[in-house]
Amino acid sequence: MKNFLPLVFLIFSIFITGCASSIESISMSYPSGLDRILVKSNGEAFLFFGVLMPERIKKDIFNVEELRVSLKGRLFKNLPTERWPDPNAIAGMVTFRYLDKTEKDFLIFNEEKFAEVIFKKAKENIIKEEDFFNREKLK
Repeated sequence: MKNFLPLVFLIFSIFITGCASSIESISMSYPSGLDRILVKSNGEAFLFFGVLMPERIKKDIFNVEELRVSLKGRLFKNLPTERWPDPNAIAGMVTFRYLDKTEKDFLIFNEEKFAEVIFKKAKENIIKEEDFFNREKLK
């Protein structure tokens, strides 16, 4: 039994590490259908305003793992409106896309302050046209 515990711990550690690192990207729309941010595991990020073309955000401003951790206690199962904890809540959508190309959708409710911080940071780091000619700024 003593020899079995380290093996169980090792398998559990590999499983946890594998789950955390298997995320390819996280997309958050808040309120749902309005502004959206897409953060990729390679450090790329994009900001979408409605249906307009995405704005590119400076690389490595967002980290997919840090975003996952900050969302952890805020996510709810994706349910129809009539089954929400509060049907009058302001809702957003969060999608995790995994390396195997599967996706998992979640809802977030009444997270205006949280979303404001994320979107403000994204807007402050949009790559402007002149930045394309000065690559050093992007690093």
